[in-house]
Amino acid sequence: MSSPRSRTRVVHAAFAMSLMICTLASSAKAEKVIVKGDDWEVYTDGRVGGFLSYVRGDGYPLSTTYLDSSGTPNVLHDVKGGGWADLVSVEQQPAGNDPNVLKQGTIESMRVRSGMIGNTFGIGARNTFAEGYKASAYFQVWAWVESVQRQKNQTNFADVRQGYARLDAPWGSVMAGRMRGLFSRGATDIDVLYAHRWGVGFPGGSNIDSAGFANGQIGFGLLGSGFASAIQYATPVFNGLQLWVGIYDPIVLQGAGAWNRTKWGRPEA
Repeated sequence: MSSPRSRTRVVHAAFAMSLMICTLASSAKAEKVIVKGDDWEVYTDGRVGGFLSYVRGDGYPLSTTYLDSSGTPNVLHDVKGGGWADLVSVEQQPAGNDPNVLKQGTIESMRVRSGMIGNTFGIGARNTFAEGYKASAYFQVWAWVESVQRQKNQTNFADVRQGYARLDAPWGSVMAGRMRGLFSRGATDIDVLYAHRWGVGFPGGSNIDSAGFANGQIGFGLLGSGFASAIQYATPVFNGLQLWVGIYDPIVLQGAGAWNRTKWGRPEA
């Protein structure tokens, strides 16, 4: 990230290990069938990995101040964004004789952390119950490897990221449960699969010192597709073209967003 007042570099070790659970030698898929019948099967998939991440750069840009008629300093312009404000790794020195007035300071931090996709474990089942008809269900759990605020006694809770039922038929497919969003799915896939597939990406906010998945380029104009409860329908594939539509659970902006009242489900396609 670079701006006139703040420059921060994120470096990730090339030896970062990312292993597919039950890797198949003759297939690119990560699925491993554990039980199989004549017209049904149960399978698992997932991945584990860790990355060495090193960050060094300028601290959060300082606010512009002025002295009023009584000599009291007041904020003229408070910088919004452009750096990290709440990092325990910011090193600052006094700007002068007043120990309460600090310089901008620098950031320097090293973590062993998860990438854009953390440790995952999924289990699914498929059943072909008639010609052209298949029923399936899938459940997936995610977790990160690093501790919150570097405190190894803190619990890393599992995140139930997906869980849905699906029916495939000649007229298309229907899914219901918790799944990925359709909006910005393509842009997110490009970021995850190509730009940061085997890397950490850019840890947004104060996640360098906390815990959670790195965000790649999400936050630099790229909106993440995210996961939410929904009902989706997909048309059959016609000459390589397929249309997905869905109705998703209403959602509010994260944090202190102004859009904090939602009434209707949101359509995506």
